[in-house]
Amino acid sequence: MKTALASLILTLVAYAQACCAEDFNVSLYKTQSALSNQEVSTMQPTWLFGDKGSPQIMGFTQVITTQHHNLRQSTTHKTVGFGLHQQITPFMYTQFLLSDEDRGKSAVKVGIDF
Repeated sequence: MKTALASLILTLVAYAQACCAEDFNVSLYKTQSALSNQEVSTMQPTWLFGDKGSPQIMGFTQVITTQHHNLRQSTTHKTVGFGLHQQITPFMYTQFLLSDEDRGKSAVKVGIDF
């Protein structure tokens, strides 16, 4: 499933870049939080293809690294996915996402976020 999903994302990326290279947007979202017993770092490069305001094709990869202070070890969790993204207003958007996690779990997410 993960290989098929990664191949589909790469195919969509190549197709979208060839068709509408000027409508290509890449964002890198990174967060880091420190708690009393662990530190969590998230990095998510996201690719959007298409005109803003209309549904855009979205591809993303998410890597979450957790450093456990008490155990002196770290764990990494990876997710890849694709879907549709539409910016409704500057602060509100809708998404339909299909994702596959490194532990073999697949997910479908539909939502409105701010």
